[in-house]
Amino acid sequence: MAEKNEPTIKEDLPIEAASETAAPKPEEQLVIKKPSRLRSFFSSKGGKITTAILAILVIIGILLGIPSTRYAILGTFIKKDATITLIDSSTKTPVSDATVILGDKQFKTDSDGKATLNDVSVGPHSITIQKNYYSDTTVTLDVWILKSAEPSQIEMQATGRQVPISVINTVSLLPIDGATITAANTSALTDSSGDATLVLPTDQTEISGTVSLDGYNSAAVTITVTSEAVEGNTFSLTPAGYVYFLSKRTGVINVMKANLDGTQQEVVIEGTGSEEEGGTQLVATRDWSYSVIKARRDSKNAKLYLLPYGSSSLSVIDTEEASEDTTFDIVGWYNQYLIYIVNGQILKSYNADTNTITALDQVVREGSGNNYASEYFGAVHILEDKIVYAKNWSYSCKTYVSNACAAYSDYISGKNATITSVNPDGSSKQTLKQVAIVPAEYPRISSKAIKTDQVIFRTSSGTAPSTYDRYQYGSLSTASDITDAIFVLPKTTYFVSPSGDYSFWYESRDGKNVLFLGDAAGNNAVEVASGTDFTPLGWYSDDYLLVSKDGSELYILPRQDTSSNSVKITDFHKPAYSWPGAGYSYGWYYYGGYLDY
Repeated sequence: MAEKNEPTIKEDLPIEAASETAAPKPEEQLVIKKPSRLRSFFSSKGGKITTAILAILVIIGILLGIPSTRYAILGTFIKKDATITLIDSSTKTPVSDATVILGDKQFKTDSDGKATLNDVSVGPHSITIQKNYYSDTTVTLDVWILKSAEPSQIEMQATGRQVPISVINTVSLLPIDGATITAANTSALTDSSGDATLVLPTDQTEISGTVSLDGYNSAAVTITVTSEAVEGNTFSLTPAGYVYFLSKRTGVINVMKANLDGTQQEVVIEGTGSEEEGGTQLVATRDWSYSVIKARRDSKNAKLYLLPYGSSSLSVIDTEEASEDTTFDIVGWYNQYLIYIVNGQILKSYNADTNTITALDQVVREGSGNNYASEYFGAVHILEDKIVYAKNWSYSCKTYVSNACAAYSDYISGKNATITSVNPDGSSKQTLKQVAIVPAEYPRISSKAIKTDQVIFRTSSGTAPSTYDRYQYGSLSTASDITDAIFVLPKTTYFVSPSGDYSFWYESRDGKNVLFLGDAAGNNAVEVASGTDFTPLGWYSDDYLLVSKDGSELYILPRQDTSSNSVKITDFHKPAYSWPGAGYSYGWYYYGGYLDY
C-alpha cells in the first residue's frame, strides 16, 4: 500500500508532460533548428524591397498580357513613325495635299499621296483625313511594336470632279515633280511624272488657279473642269531668275532685265544718252551674281560700273582712276574678281565681294617725247585660279642716228619679253619665261587659249622659226605638237559652267553651227545640236545654256537636251564688235593689232 504523500502518475498523460524536470535520456538530447536562408532574406530589408519589385513585375506582366492595357503602358515609352497612302477610290490616283489629323497633330500627304506620321505611340489610333471636295474619312491606325503600321493604303471618296493636270518646265519641257496646283480652296501636288489630280466643284466649267514651286516663277492659270486629259490643262513653269542685257529700244542704251521666258522685261538702269554705240559693254559673272557695265554716262570716257544681281543701281568701280582721260578695258570675270586694264598700262583685279582693288602688274615706258620704248600687255587669259599673259616691247622713233632709231638702241636693247602668271587676288605672281630682246631679232610673244585649261604662247623672233610653249596646270612647257598652221586656226571659245563641271562651245560646219558639251577642260565632247544658227554666250546655272542668234537675239536652252526646245528671251543691243568669252571668264581682252587671239 502506498504512502499518503507519494505522487501519483497518471497513465493517460505523456511521460514528458508528467514531469517537466525529468532528465532526458542521452539519445533524446534537445535539437535546436536554424531558420532557412531564403526565409531570412525575405525577412531582411533588402528582401522586402525585392519582394516589392517582384510583385510589381508580376502586376506589369499581368497588365501586359491584356491588349487594352499593354499599349497604354508601352505607348508611354515606345514611339514610331507610321506611313499611310491615300488614293482616290474612283481613279486610284494619289490624293495629295490632304490633311491627316491624329490627336492634336496634323500631317499633309505628298505628291504620291503619302504622309509620314512622326513619333506615334504604339497601339491603335483613330485618324481623320480631310480634303475639300472629298468626304471626310476616319480609320483606325494600328501602330505595332514589331511590324509596320496598318492600314498602308486608304481610299477616299471624291465629291467633286477629278481633273487631271500636268506641269512641265518651260525651257526643258520636262515634267516637274512637286509643283502645287491651287484652285477653289483646294490643291494638289504633281508626282514625278508631272501629273496631279485636282478635285474641283462640278458646277463650273473653268476655274482660275495658280501653279507654284520653289525655284520657279509662279503662274496664273485657267483650269478646264473636266475629267478628261486635255491639252489646256498642261501648264508650264519657268525657272526663277532673270538676265540683264543692253537695249536701245527707247532710243538710248539702257540696262534691262527679263525673266528666262522673256516675260516682265523692264529697264533697270536708264541710259543718259551719252552711251557710245559700240563702246557700251555688259559682262556677267558665270553665276550672274555680278555684272560689269562699261559705259560713258557722265564723263568724257567710259567708266566701269558694278551691277549686283537683284540690284537696280550702279556703283563706280575704281574711283581712284578718276581722270577724264582714263580708259578701261575689260578682261573678264573670274568668280567675284573682275580683271581689267587701266590706260593700257595697269592690270588690276576688283573683288566685288569685298570692294577691294589689287594691281596685278604694270607695264613701263622709257624715253621722252617721240623717242621712247614701251611695254604692253598681250592677250590676258583667265584660267582656273590663274591670270596668264605675255608682255612685249614696242618703240617709237623720230630721231635717227646713223640711220638707226635712237629709241631702239637706247631702250629696247637688253629688255625681255615675258610670260607671267598671277592669282586673281594678286598672290603667287611668277615670271614663267623671259625672252631677251636683241636688235637683230626683236622677239614678240603672242598667245591663244586652247580649251579651258591651257594657253599656247608663240615666240616669233625675226626670220627664225617660231617656238611654242604651253601653259597648263600652273607650269610652262615646250609645246612641240603646235605648228604655225595649228596656231593660226580660228580660236574656239569654251564657256565653263558656274560649278566648273561642264564646258560649252561650238564649231562652224557648212555655214551652220554645231553645239558641244564637255567636261570642264573641254574634253569628252558630246554633240548636242547641229545645223543651228545659235552661238554660245554662256550659262544660267548648270542646267541652262544661253545662246545668241544673229548677234542680237538671246535664247535659253536646256543643258540636258538642247534639241528639245529653245525659248527666246529677248532682242538685245548688239555692240559693234563680238564678245566671245574665254573659258572661266565671260569676257576677254585684245590689245594690239598684230596679236593672234
